[in-house]
Amino acid sequence: MESSQSMPEKAPDEVAIQIWTGHQERSSEHERQRLEFTSVVVGASLVAIGLLAEGSSDGTPEVTAALALVAMINVLAIAYSWRGNQWARWHRDVARALATDRWPDLVAFASTVKRPHDRAHLIGRELLQRTLHLVVALAAIVLIVAG
Repeated sequence: MESSQSMPEKAPDEVAIQIWTGHQERSSEHERQRLEFTSVVVGASLVAIGLLAEGSSDGTPEVTAALALVAMINVLAIAYSWRGNQWARWHRDVARALATDRWPDLVAFASTVKRPHDRAHLIGRELLQRTLHLVVALAAIVLIVAG
């Protein structure tokens, strides 16, 4: 979060720490909810696709409707993942701005510590989750078309 503003009045460090901690916890909570939602949706989708592909007549209206529902739920999960990531980033940005304003030496020190991996070369968790939902949705659509 780029802002030229600092906190209007400097709150005591205890209050600033509570605000910083609150934003970090909210960011983590958004990420945890997104991961749990992905786990449930993808797991249920794969079970549904497996059961529908194995034991039912291809092309029946019920199978087509069930596969369409699987595809739609995964598309909605992509939107949920994207929106949850926006809020998680916002909370992290607020926490980072507060830390930069209150403890610039600590922020400067933290930026000197080498990361365990190069972020530019890895697919992010959020993008991986969205891609997984897309693959499951496309699998359901392919089964509809093939049925």
